[in-house]
Parts: sequence; structure tokens; C-alpha cells
Amino acid sequence: MYAKPTKSHNVVTVARLKTITQKKRSVVIIRQRSVSGKGADKTRVFMTKSDGQKTTLKIALDNIERGTTIHADEHRAYDVLHSALPMLSVNHAERYKDFVATACTYIAESFISCFRRMQYGQNNKFDNIYVDRYENKFAYREDTRRKPNGRIFMDILKRCANHLPSRDFCGNWQGNHRTGKNLFIG
Repeated sequence: MYAKPTKSHNVVTVARLKTITQKKRSVVIIRQRSVSGKGADKTRVFMTKSDGQKTTLKIALDNIERGTTIHADEHRAYDVLHSALPMLSVNHAERYKDFVATACTYIAESFISCFRRMQYGQNNKFDNIYVDRYENKFAYREDTRRKPNGRIFMDILKRCANHLPSRDFCGNWQGNHRTGKNLFIG
């Protein structure tokens, strides 16, 4: 679980990825801009049944610290965020980046682009039940891509050592498969 952004990380980009599979699902991506200005250093991914205002507001209020500036596009689901948090919007019908307000959604939309390439290239197919695992795996890879391999290995080793065996992953070859989806319900 990632920590909420601190005051030194006060910019978050929000984007959505619609219809990840044949059954309509939306994926909401929240990426925290890095202090160095080179991409993002924390990514949160939520698979939802809809990308409506109620769901978007709940995700934002639960995962974004008050006072954090949100960069998003002009999607109608983000209209409700204007009253809750400071927000800058980009109208993609006019331009990709708002140079006046410096609103930019590149870091979230680059995640979507790379995730789609992983879906079509490396994995060929995602099963509806396991999409959240692929999302979180890719978010971790994106967040650690600039770190040395030794540090990534030690991070994964520490995480594995500090958790009990997962019931989801034990006995998979014996027929123990997930029966339901992990959806964020707003």
C-alpha cells in the first residue's frame, strides 16, 4: 500500500482507461509527480465498474492528501473534484498541455499507453478476474524502473518476508483459482 502524497509531492495526475476487457470496466490511475520532475514515483490503480463522479470523488478523497493539486483532463467525472481539491484541467480538444496553467496529464497517460502495450505485446490476453494483478505489477515496475536491480530485489524480498502466504496464490496449480473480481466500489 502506498502512502498518501506528502507536502514535498504536491502534484497528482489522474487519468482513466476505459474498457480494459470485453466486459466494460474502467481503470482510474493516480500518479504522484516525482520531486525531481522526471515522471512519477508513486502510482495507484483502481479498477471500477464505472468512471462516474461518485466513484471518482471517493477514490480521490481516500487516496489524495488535502491541498494536493490535481491535474486531469476535461472528463465529466472530474467536475466534482473542483470543489473538493485544487485542480487544473487540460482540454484535449484544444491542446495536449495547458501552458498557461501548466496542467499536464502526460505522466498518467504515459502509464495508460505503456499498460496497453504490455497488454497487447507481452501478455497477449488478460483474464477479467486477474486484471488488477497485472495493473499493480505494472505500477510497481513503473515506480521502480529508475532504481538499481539490487534495490528492487531487496524491496521485493522484504515485502515477501513480512507477509503471510496469500490464499489467492497458494494451490493455483491444484485448481485454486480466483472466482471473483477485486473492484473498487464507490
